Amino acid sequence: MRKIKYGLIACAAVLVIALGVGAARAVPAARNEEYTAEIATSELTVGLVENGVLIPNEGELLTNTFKENVIPGKNYTEELSAVNTGEVEEYIRVIVTRRWVKVVKNEDGSTTVTEIPETELDPALIRLSLKDTDWIVAPASGNKEQVVLYGKHIVKASETVMFNAEISVDPKVASILTHTGSENGSVVSSYDYDADSVQLQLIAEVDAVQINNAQDAILSAWGVKVNIADDGTLSLAE
Repeated sequence: MRKIKYGLIACAAVLVIALGVGAARAVPAARNEEYTAEIATSELTVGLVENGVLIPNEGELLTNTFKENVIPGKNYTEELSAVNTGEVEEYIRVIVTRRWVKVVKNEDGSTTVTEIPETELDPALIRLSLKDTDWIVAPASGNKEQVVLYGKHIVKASETVMFNAEISVDPKVASILTHTGSENGSVVSSYDYDADSVQLQLIAEVDAVQINNAQDAILSAWGVKVNIADDGTLSLAE
């Protein structure tokens, strides 16, 4: 007989918008002459919208996404968009972090949150439906938890661009969270982690740079080389 304790994964309502502004650098007017960095950050702002609601800076994600413990394999609506909340046109970048944590409630009522190493529980089991129509999706170098999205197009003032539609948990997580042993002649599976303590975190950081001297601005602020087409379309330089 095979007895399987199949619990549902509890999901944390987590976190965070990091709101940032990139500064552009002016192109030298003449060779061998010093030039001053042109800082043009006024009114260059960006925000995050979740399921139609603008999230405040340092606000929480997923607070209304899950009405129940997460069922592996079920798709949940999680429409995430970046919005230009300023008055000037800009290019937008989003850094999405997904990870597993163990949450323990202490006797004094406080909570201890510990990240579960990706070698034990793969962040890729937290599945997103990222949109590559308007975004360049680039996995972060050496970091399985993060995905970086670069907006392909200039975003006008008040314009919103969606980058994710749904979130789900891969059904494989049930087998990964269990180990199988023998008990009184029966095959028994149990959780390596308490099912109620395993939670997922989703973090979105959004920032922007101005479109003037965009290639220099993006290299300075984001550390990547890009090409800008005549129509303003952005692509990563090879």
